[in-house]
Amino acid sequence: MTIQSRKVTLITLFLLLAGAPNTLFISQESYAGTNKKKTPSQKKSGSDNRFEPGVIIVKMKSQQTLAKTAHPAAIASIAKKIQANGITSIQQTFLNSHGRNAEILHNIYSLHFSPTQNPEEIAARFAADPNIEYAEPQRIHKILETPNDELYNNQTYTDAIAIEAAWDITKGEQGDVVIAIVDGGTDWQHPDLIDNIWTNEDEIAGNNIDDDGNGYIDDVHGWNYATNSNDPTGLSSQPTNRNHGTHTAGIAGARVNNGIGVAGMSWNCKIMPICVAGQNDWDLSNTYQGVVYAVENGADIISCSWGKPGTASIFEQDVIDYANANGSLVVAAAGNTNSNNDYNPYYPALYNYVISVGSTTDKDDKALHSNYGWSVDVFAPGMAVYSTLHGGNYGANDGTSMACPIVSGIAGLLKTKNPELTPSEIEEYIRQTADRVVFTDAVSNSMIAKGRINAHSVLSAEALTAVRMLEATFIDEDGSGIINDGENIELNLVFKNILQATNPMQIILRSPSLEIDIIDSVATLKPLAKGDTAHVSFTYHVASGTPDNRTIYLFTEIEGENYSEHEVMRFQVNPPTYLDHNSGTLLTSITTSGNLGYIGFADEGNGSGFTFKGQNSLFEAGLMVGISESQVSNCIRTTNGARNNDFTLAQGTNMAIDIPGVEADEHGILTLVDSLADNPIGVQIQQDSYIYYDEPFNDFMIVKYTITNLNTTAISNLYAGIFVDWDVTDTAQDFAGFSAQHNLGWVQNTQNQPTQLSGTMLLSPEAGFGYHAISNELWIYDAFTEQEKWAFLTQPTSAEVPNYIDISTVVSAGPMNIEAGASKVVAFALVAGTSELDIKNNAESAQLLWDNELFIPKDNTP
Repeated sequence: MTIQSRKVTLITLFLLLAGAPNTLFISQESYAGTNKKKTPSQKKSGSDNRFEPGVIIVKMKSQQTLAKTAHPAAIASIAKKIQANGITSIQQTFLNSHGRNAEILHNIYSLHFSPTQNPEEIAARFAADPNIEYAEPQRIHKILETPNDELYNNQTYTDAIAIEAAWDITKGEQGDVVIAIVDGGTDWQHPDLIDNIWTNEDEIAGNNIDDDGNGYIDDVHGWNYATNSNDPTGLSSQPTNRNHGTHTAGIAGARVNNGIGVAGMSWNCKIMPICVAGQNDWDLSNTYQGVVYAVENGADIISCSWGKPGTASIFEQDVIDYANANGSLVVAAAGNTNSNNDYNPYYPALYNYVISVGSTTDKDDKALHSNYGWSVDVFAPGMAVYSTLHGGNYGANDGTSMACPIVSGIAGLLKTKNPELTPSEIEEYIRQTADRVVFTDAVSNSMIAKGRINAHSVLSAEALTAVRMLEATFIDEDGSGIINDGENIELNLVFKNILQATNPMQIILRSPSLEIDIIDSVATLKPLAKGDTAHVSFTYHVASGTPDNRTIYLFTEIEGENYSEHEVMRFQVNPPTYLDHNSGTLLTSITTSGNLGYIGFADEGNGSGFTFKGQNSLFEAGLMVGISESQVSNCIRTTNGARNNDFTLAQGTNMAIDIPGVEADEHGILTLVDSLADNPIGVQIQQDSYIYYDEPFNDFMIVKYTITNLNTTAISNLYAGIFVDWDVTDTAQDFAGFSAQHNLGWVQNTQNQPTQLSGTMLLSPEAGFGYHAISNELWIYDAFTEQEKWAFLTQPTSAEVPNYIDISTVVSAGPMNIEAGASKVVAFALVAGTSELDIKNNAESAQLLWDNELFIPKDNTP
């Protein structure tokens, strides 16, 4: 008889103490084995049973020992089942029981196995043995302490995620876990929130002093970046923002068992409210500053129900890295555009060390709005989620914004139960214990990373496997650091074991991109102890003729015993060498070589120059970074007709222009390294460029460079500058001008009453300012040596104003010292005007933007 057809009858006898004396009641319940996996949160028809994963209870018929095969007292038939079913440990459940009739308990054992196996099936197999009195899954009974919050029944999603069973194990009030809500403002005095609001014990309220020295005065209950105050309540002019933040805070941490309102998922973890409302409703600014505030003030979990599609930011990833290094787990909404995040990245959800959350319906289907893909770590309910609203109110909202704090609250429970867990370990407990769900949409169903979160499984899990990709790099055939069509590419991957030790695993490389031919698609990952890393390599070929700027996608599938994992990689083939900014009055280009306007020279045509009101004034421009006359990394000419090519895109990054940008109408971004230099300094340079469409901000481009020291030792005496060979007139017979007040040097078309002026200014003169107007005939035509470049970067500002000659300029900042791994920011503006007064006014407008710190991301709430 097969397992599928065997029926096992369990008879439970109990004495009804409150009924007639000595009356015996018999309850009979039948269980049938099945091949269908049933999760602990699923209920059998007509019953209210939940089962502990990875364990069954077995009672022997006699005093015979239940033991593994090697034990001398082992019973052969049972030992065979122990081996066949992967039993990892056997424990006598009540070993020390000695009360009256304790012998009833002495023959009971707990058998432990992989939580991925079905406990009903295993119990049925053991129950069939004649030496066993009974075998059954270990039940989880319905929670006895159901919240008394009056609107708890409106939270209809709680059964699906088994939160009540989780509360039977752990409640947030049993520890000191803090969940930060970085959002549009939180009504922290809401009656259902105030008792769970975090208090900064190191701050004395109302004394107008920064007692704890964290940079925020009287931040007793969080901070408001919109008002620069200690009241994190949302702005009255932004009802959406303040309701959104209050709603997400209630989902994660509304007070439980206070007789009112709703129940937060964390059962009374502390909530740290941080308002990052922007200038307009739906806009959030200072989001990553809010994350850093949360980290530095002790938040264990940081809930981010916001984000945006587009390109990744190194700054933002740095903030996330900082959070992870300091023990804070970032949880983020996956986005509400019904988009595949594998192909359309959404941030911060896709950053490393972030657990991304999609949303499901009450039927465990994908919510229509929710993003999906292998890149979405886990799903949670996100339809009609009932919670707190501003002003003491309550209501329901939809979205991944609502799913996110559900996961944040459950992460808080796990951190309460196991405070030693790292952020990555918490993330994997959540991912690896998710319930497999089936989406009706075939595309999204085929790309479910793990499933829908199960709170009880998260808290009760043991012996989990989690191997994740840590790093992906490549070596291209010509060594340019760029993937070109027709090349063979060596892909090098690093994997890390997050949890328990593993056996060997197989890694399969796949690609949906038709341009990719994978040459060797399978690799073996060696056994890994917890925390170990391992390297594997693959080779693939990019077809000749692959279009420029084509994104290729590579997926790895990790296969092990009862374990699978997917990772997603994206690379660009033949990435664009330049992209255009256009304000309407100003057209210019950014490039992958570090040049501005053109890659190389105007007569080569690789760019749009610096074209103001239809007239180009640029021949060559680009970045120079140096620490000595023998170490100047640059993209500027050397001898006549040749130039240096020291910069290349940092591996795994692309150049892009976001329109509209977050900080400006157009935001260009690229990341360079000086690895192609003969004598590299060892720096990474993130270049952000900004263009605005409206007066008085549309006659310049701001260029910000974030210079990071990649060495293990400090860099000293570093200078950074922009070299420009201006050709304002057709004959290249130009006139120079300079304003010390504006840190601005320019070239104009006539000596008196000029009508066309173009120049460079330093916006960040803190490290020192340098300017030189250079006669090309004297310094450039023969050769522009590294020694000369270093001299113009470092020498004091020259007051010389050459006239009626071919002129270049250098504007520089320095000297700067940068510690290993640290960064410094320098910023310039390329400015145009129609008169000396006009170019100075435009320079002042650029400085105004920079000084008012308008370069802080303002992310939209999903």
